[in-house]
Amino acid sequence: MPKQHVEVEWTENARKSLREIGSRTIQQKIATKITDLAGSGEPELLGKPLVDEFHGLFRISFGRYRIIYRVIRDKRNPQMFRIVVRVLLTGIRKQGDKIDVYELARKLQRQGKL
Repeated sequence: MPKQHVEVEWTENARKSLREIGSRTIQQKIATKITDLAGSGEPELLGKPLVDEFHGLFRISFGRYRIIYRVIRDKRNPQMFRIVVRVLLTGIRKQGDKIDVYELARKLQRQGKL
């Protein structure tokens, strides 16, 4: 059975959106959720798959906050599976508001940055 190696990559948009969250405590708890996600070895099972224009992406929640991520599995090395959890965006779920994390994701997707 090959070993698994899980890495976390934060995109610049994810880093920026995390910094924009006003509470340091919430920032730290979101970072911990990502660490736990990566530590699971099965990041797809812990998150909820997104649909429609976000097909192939996942999200996990922390209260009203959402963390949008992609999972990349690299199976080229038969001795070691490499799994990358790429964090794409974090933010608050505020439906109908321009700061809603999914509205921001749509905007980034239209710009080819998601």
